[in-house]
Amino acid sequence: HITAALLIVHLVLYIAVDRLTRQSLGTARVEPPPLPGPGGFALTFRSPYIRLIALLLVVLNLVNSNGEYLVRRYVTEAAAGAADKAAFIGSFFGQYQFWVAVGAMLLQVLVVSRLPKTRSGKVLRKTMRAIADGDAWIMPPTIDEPATLGEIAAAFATIGLARASRTVIGE
Repeated sequence: HITAALLIVHLVLYIAVDRLTRQSLGTARVEPPPLPGPGGFALTFRSPYIRLIALLLVVLNLVNSNGEYLVRRYVTEAAAGAADKAAFIGSFFGQYQFWVAVGAMLLQVLVVSRLPKTRSGKVLRKTMRAIADGDAWIMPPTIDEPATLGEIAAAFATIGLARASRTVIGE
């Protein structure tokens, strides 16, 4: 019951923040029109690069599923000697999920709070590479929220990943 209540509170907060963001920007969410041409499967099977990405996703999901199976099997075997097997397993997975959540939260808070959105991934990757290398970089004109790149540059500097001082050209 507590988990459901937390999910509902999260949903309400998400909707409220989304409305406030739209009001402050003065824009409504516009859905892009569908792209012309062949569908996703046709594109996937046509491009060897995308086929390799799809294969990598399948392999990663297999590894993830097998990893979960191995952990569950190990914990079940370790719980065989415990007085209360269900409590031991529940305690292990509860602590495991807690520490995964703490790690994910720390990554979100310390690394970057939000990601930039742009129409050109190539330009964004070039800019992100320049920020990470400490080189001078130009604010892409196609970026939706320019402040996010500044936040990323500050996060790189905070955790010591930027190699030199960063300068923004054309902001």
